[in-house]
Amino acid sequence: MANTGPARVVPLNLEQRQCSLKHIALLWGLFPDAKYKGVIPALITEMQETDPQMKGALYYLAGIEKKKHALAFKQLSPEEQMNIIDAIIRLRAVISLLPDRVTYIDCDPLPNKTE
Repeated sequence: MANTGPARVVPLNLEQRQCSLKHIALLWGLFPDAKYKGVIPALITEMQETDPQMKGALYYLAGIEKKKHALAFKQLSPEEQMNIIDAIIRLRAVISLLPDRVTYIDCDPLPNKTE
């Protein structure tokens, strides 16, 4: 039977978004899908090759000490790997709240267009 009622949207704050995404990640862990295996290590490798600062920021957010920032995902301890995944979940929650249009309009002074 189709749902014919009006759509309902419940606004979530950042903490609720993070908690919800973590809960979903735990549920997905109960029903693993082989096509998603290796996605996180591939992401970390891509970050290392294209934007090492972003990888460093992710490792920092995960609470991984700086001397281990050069390590690949699989070289980290299981606890550190879980911390990386938790950091990605936190980032996803924050990103969902970013404005659609990001401009320099809030800069004081505005950047010079000719530079």
